[in-house]
Amino acid sequence: MQKWENYEETARVVLERIKEHFGLVGVEGKQTIEGQLTEWEIDAKGIEAGSNGAVIIECRLTKKGQSQEDLAALAFRIEDSRSVGAIIVTPVPLQRGAAAIAAGKNIRHVVLDPSSTPGDFALRFLNHLFLGITGIASVEGFGRAVVQRGCRECGNAFAPAAEEALCPRCADI
Repeated sequence: MQKWENYEETARVVLERIKEHFGLVGVEGKQTIEGQLTEWEIDAKGIEAGSNGAVIIECRLTKKGQSQEDLAALAFRIEDSRSVGAIIVTPVPLQRGAAAIAAGKNIRHVVLDPSSTPGDFALRFLNHLFLGITGIASVEGFGRAVVQRGCRECGNAFAPAAEEALCPRCADI
């Protein structure tokens, strides 16, 4: 697997684990979506809570910030596919013009460390920092740690009271 493919897969897995922070009910893998003018291959797709609208997820493993033109192209994909927005995952901040387009076109930017894996990761979004440290799913906010564990049955993250291996929903079954 190429380094960029690992980055895309890691982004998909991490976004699935923290989907609630983005107002999503699910994250699907690489696929082709139908636009009004053409088809678009996307790295992943989020499903928005409430509307079930599509959120395009694009991963760009680059050393240089995404440009205004890069984000304009993503904004057009949103429009053409009638998606509700997008999430762009990069290891570096956006350039100034790109950030302006993102703010105006419902494109959320997350910074995922390029050495991240599905189990060990660092992801920044707004004022939140999510850390995966094998067995611990996330830390968020400033100076406030939230320890989560992945359920052995369903894989969903939950905050354990002690040494539980199952989330409350699976434990009740």
